[in-house]
Amino acid sequence: MKGDIMKAVKTGAWITLTVLILNWILSLANVSVKQIFGITATTGITTTIGNKVVSILQNLVTFESIVYLFISATLIIYVGAFIKDKVKMLPSGKTEWSRLALTLLYGTVPFYLLLVGFKLPGMGTLVGLAVYYAAVALSFGLVKQLKIKLI
Repeated sequence: MKGDIMKAVKTGAWITLTVLILNWILSLANVSVKQIFGITATTGITTTIGNKVVSILQNLVTFESIVYLFISATLIIYVGAFIKDKVKMLPSGKTEWSRLALTLLYGTVPFYLLLVGFKLPGMGTLVGLAVYYAAVALSFGLVKQLKIKLI
């Protein structure tokens, strides 16, 4: 379990960096990314989950949005990996990027249900989420191939 948490933390850091870079690139093309946990939706990796976790800790420390994004990514990856390991009938992906995209998707579902409820998002939102997670997973794979090491 400790290894799973550390793996989620390390992957969460890389996903946070990847999401920030991908969102910046999309902003250059005037494409806005909307949050799935808000009124409109596209990505599940948002600051919302991180905000909720920190508010549970009674806001002892003021954090920046990047910390919330990191917490969210780490929790989504940890929960997604847990669900993927426990529910064997779910597709797990054949390539590294598809496994990561599915892990992100599986990790988003329980948080979506907790934060938004059982309101099914529109088909455009679901397709946008799948496309965004595929882009994040592919970008993550490219960044990982550069073999850049964290401190």
